[in-house]
Amino acid sequence: MANYHFIGGDGKTYGPYSLEQLIDFKNQQRLDGETKVQKDGGEFLPANSFPEITGQITTPPQQQIASVPQGVVQHYPQQPLHPNVKPGKVQAIAIMTLVGGILAILASLAWAIYVIIFGMISFGLLCVFIVFPIYQLTAGIILTVRGARMLGKNPQAAYSSAKSSAILQIICIICCDVFNLVMGIVSLVNQGDPQVRAYMQLPPK
Repeated sequence: MANYHFIGGDGKTYGPYSLEQLIDFKNQQRLDGETKVQKDGGEFLPANSFPEITGQITTPPQQQIASVPQGVVQHYPQQPLHPNVKPGKVQAIAIMTLVGGILAILASLAWAIYVIIFGMISFGLLCVFIVFPIYQLTAGIILTVRGARMLGKNPQAAYSSAKSSAILQIICIICCDVFNLVMGIVSLVNQGDPQVRAYMQLPPK
């Protein structure tokens, strides 16, 4: 089976993809006839240069399947998840990012109250503890915006920041935010899943 790569509108190279996936991208208008496509490590050429992509050739009739000798076990490669299907773990990453951002913002308000109390006791305590609400508020705003984008109409572009968002959540432990710590770790684990990585590497629509 041939492997294809192509250069997206952002100048990045995507792949490898099968012919069926590339045709799906063409039907979804993620690539057009002028998109540079590479087949099996060859030269990048316009997609219109490949008859199998433009649909100008027909698929040859299926050849008769040869009989398998007795005792020989055939192994078939596992088919990858269809590119249009969003894995459940991808949705979970988006939700945990959004929820984590909202919780961080609420936690920053609680920390602000503590800072006011500490400031009344000692100016030194004020200077130390003021870092916590500032970090929680900043991280909360960033996470909320990114989480909303991941749940939006163009999620692939937003998932490029998923790893840094998870790290922001983990660092929230310095503010005693255990919820964001747990969600950040789970998010990083989910991002290592092959189906999640394949979905996150798809070109944006």
